[in-house]
Amino acid sequence: MSAAQPAPLDPSTPLDPSTPLDPSTPLDPSTPLDPSTPLDQPRSLAEMGDVLRAELAFSRAVTDSLAEGVYALDRAGRVTFANPAAQGLLSWREDELRGCDMHARIHAHCPDGTPNPEETCPLLGVMRSHVAVRRDEDVFTRRDGTVFPVSYTAAPLFDDTDGAGAGEIVGAVVAFRDRTAQVRLEEERAALLARAEAAVRLRNDFLTVAAHDLRSPLTNMLGRVQLAQARVRRGRAVDPTWLTTQLASLAGSTQRLLATVDELNDMTRVELGEALDLAVEDVDLGALVRAVADEVAPGVGAQSLGPATVMVAAPGAPLMIAGDRNRLARMLQNVIGNAVKYSTTGTPVRVDVRGEGEAVAVVTVRDDGVGIPADELPRVFERFYRASTARGIKGSGIGLSGSKPLVEQHGGTITVASAEGQGTTVTVRLPRARAGQRVGAGAPAPAEGSA
Repeated sequence: MSAAQPAPLDPSTPLDPSTPLDPSTPLDPSTPLDPSTPLDQPRSLAEMGDVLRAELAFSRAVTDSLAEGVYALDRAGRVTFANPAAQGLLSWREDELRGCDMHARIHAHCPDGTPNPEETCPLLGVMRSHVAVRRDEDVFTRRDGTVFPVSYTAAPLFDDTDGAGAGEIVGAVVAFRDRTAQVRLEEERAALLARAEAAVRLRNDFLTVAAHDLRSPLTNMLGRVQLAQARVRRGRAVDPTWLTTQLASLAGSTQRLLATVDELNDMTRVELGEALDLAVEDVDLGALVRAVADEVAPGVGAQSLGPATVMVAAPGAPLMIAGDRNRLARMLQNVIGNAVKYSTTGTPVRVDVRGEGEAVAVVTVRDDGVGIPADELPRVFERFYRASTARGIKGSGIGLSGSKPLVEQHGGTITVASAEGQGTTVTVRLPRARAGQRVGAGAPAPAEGSA
């Protein structure tokens, strides 16, 4: 005679926690969830389903509210979940991401653009090492192929169905943050720091060059003043011719001091990104070049490689430009002065002034001196740079570096061609002035009615 089968539980009868359940008693799936039943007591399948759905709903609500992107992977690296923030940051919907190879889709490249193999990917590595990782600098790829900087934390997911907390790896969860704004801020801070450091270097360079370039004329001035004082103290009559010579030398030294200070000030303003305040007027370029050549040759020749003459070829008719006369003269003094200093004995410096069509005036300065090595030519306009062939010849390295921004602010160009041992050619091109032209600070404007 077979044993009697236990009757199914009545769904209307509340569960009594004190009454142990017979494992053989069938459970009615329609049995309602009794909130008074302790969590550690056996439940029906329906009850367990309700609890699971509640837990999933709670987890979804938490992850949906996060500003960070969160997604989960299975053991094969396929997406099983992506919160709204992750969808927004990556420009993919969850249904488009679910089941895809996430590594191939968003993490196939390193920050430097090189491939990011799955075998060495730290994000996927958490499923092999069973240890969470954090990366502060990495990149993900959006749907449109653009790359953006991220920081992320990846942790392994374990199967904890037995409640022991040490089950098998079933996947990984990743939380990430878009670092674009942070990177931009860091770049801005770095740029500000670089500008501050550049300003400090510029100040130090200014003081160094000023001390060097101002000392010589100051020494000369002091010497001549002391000589005149000694004559007066001795009661000797001061010869007018001698005094005129001393005063002329003092005036020349003063002018060189002022020119050096003005040049250093201009260079400092240009380095800080400030425009020069040009005192623009009509200038006859040919006449200006002749005047500068007359001043430069005697004064610089004593410091050059040998006696040098300056031969100027300029048109008889005025070649008019619109510019700052004093600053243009200083630029020409630098260019012609360099040519004289670096010329070899007995070789003239040739200065050619000409019009190039109706719109451009050109000054070409050629010497047959020491020249500049080809690999150093790209650096000739750098502040304080001097070519290796200039060793033993006095100079500060600010002439060409100061001339370039000045010419450019006049709307022109300055170029250097040279070969070691074969001399150097400097070419300056400036816009010609036209009748009716009105010019403000900076590059000359076109004449009225011009195309």
